[in-house]
Amino acid sequence: MKSNVQVSVIIPVYNAGHYLETCLDSVCAQAIRGLEIICIDDGSTDDSYTILKRYAQRDDRIRIIRQANSGPGSARNRGLREAMGEFVAFLDADDYYLDGSALEQLYRFCKENHVNVCGSALKYLRQGVVTDDTTLADVKKAAQVNRILQYSAFQFDYGYTGFLFSREMLEGEQITFPAYRRYQDPCFLVRAMYAAGQFSFCDAALYVCRVPTMASRFTKEKVTDLLMGLRDNLSFAREKRMDKLFETSLMRLEYEYYSIICRYVSIEDARQISLLREINCLVCEVLNDDEYLVRPLSCILSQDKDFYLHYEENLCGKIMDRAYLYLYGAGGMARKFIRYLKDNVLLHKVKGIIVSEQTKDGQFVEGIPVGTLERLQVKTDDYILIGTGAVFHKEIYDNLQSKGFGNADILDSVFLEELPEADG
Repeated sequence: MKSNVQVSVIIPVYNAGHYLETCLDSVCAQAIRGLEIICIDDGSTDDSYTILKRYAQRDDRIRIIRQANSGPGSARNRGLREAMGEFVAFLDADDYYLDGSALEQLYRFCKENHVNVCGSALKYLRQGVVTDDTTLADVKKAAQVNRILQYSAFQFDYGYTGFLFSREMLEGEQITFPAYRRYQDPCFLVRAMYAAGQFSFCDAALYVCRVPTMASRFTKEKVTDLLMGLRDNLSFAREKRMDKLFETSLMRLEYEYYSIICRYVSIEDARQISLLREINCLVCEVLNDDEYLVRPLSCILSQDKDFYLHYEENLCGKIMDRAYLYLYGAGGMARKFIRYLKDNVLLHKVKGIIVSEQTKDGQFVEGIPVGTLERLQVKTDDYILIGTGAVFHKEIYDNLQSKGFGNADILDSVFLEELPEADG
């Protein structure tokens, strides 16, 4: 029977009892015939193992492997060693497949197009709301024209759970997950995609990923692993001359994870500072700029670090000192901040809400006009707070700087995430 396994789904499980049944229901409902489900209980202390046993008793496709807690990368590697499938997929224990034909569609695409990798877009579940992931929007658009795509044209690093990988390719190239407790999956994905070279992409979102707040995912030790993963991908990008990957990894360091790094790392943390300096040397080499200082390291080495230790208090003081300000962004993060300002009697300070593109005239949020820089007639010395998702920070900040708007700050992403959702 095992020689007929088409897809092995590898599920690392650690204290996931609250979501595990939804996860297992979704994978057991997959229509593909040759399926094995490998669950690695990574030292759970809740009822996860009991749930796994119950499901395994009624579905002989499920195999349970127990190990001492070693982290998700180690658990996935254990699953890879045990897998018998022609292809492998990775499912996190708090996520689920949206469509019962998900694996069947991906497997069919791999076989029809003779590729070692096929992927699909994800959906994200944040605080009970499911939204589309736009990270691979350019891939999705290209797939509408070409059935086979070249990874070198995209060089993405996120979204591996939406992909199916040839087990023979992974074994032949010796591609596994590093033993990091954070940021191990981007390291795996870029190496697997580079080895595959080409891939196919299914024009459907087949996987739902639960997104916890960033602060809940990190400790000082996990920030160390984050830095090692970022270093590894920056180094890989330099070695393979993958400029897009390098730019993306640097953006993640300097913007997406900036707040987390600044909160957890101090000048006394020798290991983390050493990693940041190693990364900085690598960046200086690639950018050919010996004076460059990556943003988290600059923050930690300067008095800006003190600002983040008492962020909310310092931010409110900074806002009160201004006659007025503009808020850049009208999405979920910005609306949460608007509610925060309203609750703290500071909303009157916001003169306008800036958006990159305006679809219609006369838009207002809480009585505040919404418009582009030009329509709102923002002056170059006006104070602007950027309140968007972290992945957009660099693009917006650089765009403002290029247009002469030099008085802009980025709202702390951890602070914004922890604010309650805005009504409506």
